[in-house]
Amino acid sequence: MSKWAAVGAVAGIACALFLGGKWLMHVDQEGQYSAYVREYATDWRSSTLRGVPQQDRVWLAEHHDMVLAEGQASCAWLEKLPEVPDIVPSGDADSGKIREQYLDETSSSTQMAVNERTRSGVITGAWAYLCPDIKYSRTSPSIDPDELD
Repeated sequence: MSKWAAVGAVAGIACALFLGGKWLMHVDQEGQYSAYVREYATDWRSSTLRGVPQQDRVWLAEHHDMVLAEGQASCAWLEKLPEVPDIVPSGDADSGKIREQYLDETSSSTQMAVNERTRSGVITGAWAYLCPDIKYSRTSPSIDPDELD
């Protein structure tokens, strides 16, 4: 085998490994997101809404594609926000506050037939598993600067 054929073969293998790794990472993110949604999105209690977490759990399990689409849509929405510094003392970039803003802005257009609290859990999982880099660049904890000294 010539030197250039060997270089081409190595480059081809490296490219295949890189693309395969990206594909596996993407699949793993979706798998982790789905596992989070199954385990935690409906893990809340309320005496005024008896049965809702169980009903929502069934709905989520039966509508995987819609749950994934909601997660991806929330990541796309989040990505449109401006990047923020690591710490925003005012709390304006707190992930909980930003998540509530997303829920408010999209409540009339969502296809998800679940309680808002469950939907909030779905979004939490999406930002943690489908787009963590976007979440960390668009949200920031509200920490009192005096606490950093």
